[in-house]
Amino acid sequence: MYYKEIAISLAAAWGLFYSYALYHNDFKLSFLIDRSIVIENKTPDQVFKYIIDKRNYPLGMVKGLYEIDPANAPTNSMIVGKTKFKVDLEKLGKTDVVLSHWSPKQYPYQFGWVGVMVHKYIFSGDHYFVVAEDLDKRNTKLVHREMITGLNTPVVRLWHEWTGYIEYYTTYLQDVKKYMAMM
Repeated sequence: MYYKEIAISLAAAWGLFYSYALYHNDFKLSFLIDRSIVIENKTPDQVFKYIIDKRNYPLGMVKGLYEIDPANAPTNSMIVGKTKFKVDLEKLGKTDVVLSHWSPKQYPYQFGWVGVMVHKYIFSGDHYFVVAEDLDKRNTKLVHREMITGLNTPVVRLWHEWTGYIEYYTTYLQDVKKYMAMM
């Protein structure tokens, strides 16, 4: 009876919300979260070995790595774009992902994964870590990034900001720094 009117009202409300979200994201279908921290008196090798050792989790938003053991895997067994595993993320649970960054023997060190929801054009999150020497050569810089792309990017950005989820990226870095200082 009023189903048509309800459907039209819901579609209009979604259109307005999506328009606001798109405006908030500067009319782009991508969103980069980029955080970094300097870890004093540790080498890039020490920091990289720490973040790829799944025994050191949970750290910040990453509660665990499953079906993969980057710290003990032969270098050639982990193939970017092919190696599949699960990552347990705060508020999102266990998520199927694919290795997107892996350079344990090449400087700067990198480790990361990409997760896709429904289809890469709807949502794709490329989540990765870069470990490099800081400018003073005595310390290490750990970078935590996620490039989010797809049609849902504006809404995902609002969710990250409104729920405070975006702060988990910094929390991860602070956790690594705190545990590295105790070593």
